[in-house]
Amino acid sequence: MADWNLPDEESPYAAVPGLLKDLSVNAAALFATDPTNPVDGMIKLFRSTVKFQERGSSTWNDLLLSLEGGGTGAATAENARSNLGLGSIATQDSTNVTISGGTIAGDGSLLTGLNASNLTSGTIPDARFPSPLPALNGSNLTALNASNLSSGTVPQGRRWSEATTTSTGNQDNFTFSDADLLRCNNASLLTLRGLAAGVAGQRLVIVSVGAGQVDLAHQDTNSTNVNRIMNGVVGTISLAPGRGRALLEYDGTTQRWRVIHHEQGAYIAQPFNAGDFTGSGSMTWTVDSGDVDAFIYYLRGNQLSVDFRISNTSVGGTLSNLLQIKVPGGFTLLSHVDAIVYAIDAGATPVAALCFEASTTLIAIGKFTGNWSTATNTTKVAGQLTAGVV
Repeated sequence: MADWNLPDEESPYAAVPGLLKDLSVNAAALFATDPTNPVDGMIKLFRSTVKFQERGSSTWNDLLLSLEGGGTGAATAENARSNLGLGSIATQDSTNVTISGGTIAGDGSLLTGLNASNLTSGTIPDARFPSPLPALNGSNLTALNASNLSSGTVPQGRRWSEATTTSTGNQDNFTFSDADLLRCNNASLLTLRGLAAGVAGQRLVIVSVGAGQVDLAHQDTNSTNVNRIMNGVVGTISLAPGRGRALLEYDGTTQRWRVIHHEQGAYIAQPFNAGDFTGSGSMTWTVDSGDVDAFIYYLRGNQLSVDFRISNTSVGGTLSNLLQIKVPGGFTLLSHVDAIVYAIDAGATPVAALCFEASTTLIAIGKFTGNWSTATNTTKVAGQLTAGVV
């Protein structure tokens, strides 16, 4: 162990060469062993953690190597990361990594343990719904292969998810939580006049499970453009209470929900309206609510079936050969359709009549010969009609 106070004036001449050698070896080895009487300014290599120290004020002080000198200029990993210009991921625990910026390249094939339940933003290509990561924005994972997700659930992309609503009345821009199945458990009429816009190709099944009818309005202007529904027909389509269903798909080009399949589920009774029953020209046809034994319809695609049985009605005014019934559901007949119906004219022996299109929105019941007779609660018509509608 070299003594840095020696040699001095009193050192024997014969001992001086040995003392000088000890000092030179001690210095060359960067003080592998602590010197005796060290001098301020000495540089020592502290070997147990491999760091340089400088002697000053009677103690050894750690030295920070600058970037220029091949070091980091820091005493902590965090400061070293900052000095080296590295992102925060450089000092994170490998089991708890948070990415706050930048872009990750690659196809995700090495991310075999990625837990998709942590995805909170961005979109995974080829996954129908938006799919996320809490500090990692999935929009930068442009080539991420979703087949490498080994656990967790992609939020809003779950297969299959459902939502239930008990809403009634008119509903505009209706939000359904991006579910795949919307259960309508409404107690009275629910009219969906628009649905929250989806993404291209997104599908939604709507089923009626409640006591109330569910109507889907066509291109209703009460909802925002991108939220509107395009039915297979121009009018409103209905789902019978507890039985009807419809399949919709979002068209990203036209930015509309399109009904691609509709099953009404059961015949629906047309609400009574005295104005739905008229005579042609100046002839009058008076139908009271109690006179309607049946006035029901069933829509399949764009094919409408109508059953009617109307008794004890009255005819007056300037007589003609046509009684007229408004097409139920507000639909418009596509073409002329003939059908034999049962009719009693003013209580007389039943006569055959034709049921046909008098206009695009009226079913006309005409006698084979002559006009309808003046009657007071003695005229009856009944029949069935199936026709294409828009």
